[in-house]
Amino acid sequence: MSEESDDLRRLRTERDELLATVRDLAHLQLIGRDIELGLRAELMQAKIDAEIARAATAGEAARVMSSSSWRVGRAVTWPVRVLRRTP
Repeated sequence: MSEESDDLRRLRTERDELLATVRDLAHLQLIGRDIELGLRAELMQAKIDAEIARAATAGEAARVMSSSSWRVGRAVTWPVRVLRRTP
């Protein structure tokens, strides 16, 4: 009977250790999912910020290029640009 109770104790200990391992793994999995969701949110925010910056830059460039000083500068530098392009 002692041998049987030793086996039973050993099996219960092993079961408890396995259950603890399963709980730890489940916890780690939740942490991993949380990190993944955080990184996805950061990536999405970075994409949004990049799109806003691109739109602002495009709008600023269009505003500058439509200004009279830009057009005058382009006209004044036109001969130099033409000469630079010719081989």
